[in-house]
Amino acid sequence: MHSAPSRPTRPPVPALIATVLLAIAPVRLAYIAVTEVLDAEPWAVVPVVFCGLWALLVFGLWRGWRAAYVVAVVIAVLNTVSELAAGAAAVSPGADRVVDVTRVEDGVLTAAGLAASVLVLLLLVFSPRSRAYYARP
Repeated sequence: MHSAPSRPTRPPVPALIATVLLAIAPVRLAYIAVTEVLDAEPWAVVPVVFCGLWALLVFGLWRGWRAAYVVAVVIAVLNTVSELAAGAAAVSPGADRVVDVTRVEDGVLTAAGLAASVLVLLLLVFSPRSRAYYARP
């Protein structure tokens, strides 16, 4: 009888780095959630639920869940497109700007978000070890 290969106890290094990057991403939102809960704001449940779902996504990436892998790749693609759109909107004349990337703080945040999204995509999609880890049965 043929036995199934044993599951690794932790993800390969590229997947581990991508998981850590995704775990760091909602820190500001977690701060907002805690302050809004402490202020007893009625809408405070939204960031709390989002942080819980994000924690489930990170846990799924750590455990090797294929669904978490697909969701993380989709989020990274959407974030990359939105960061590029925010940068393009800032340089187009006469456009309404939600984020003013000409300001140093907003420009750094946009560049950091874009770099993190591209790095997550590179680590999850283009790394053979990551693809093999999430392709396991």
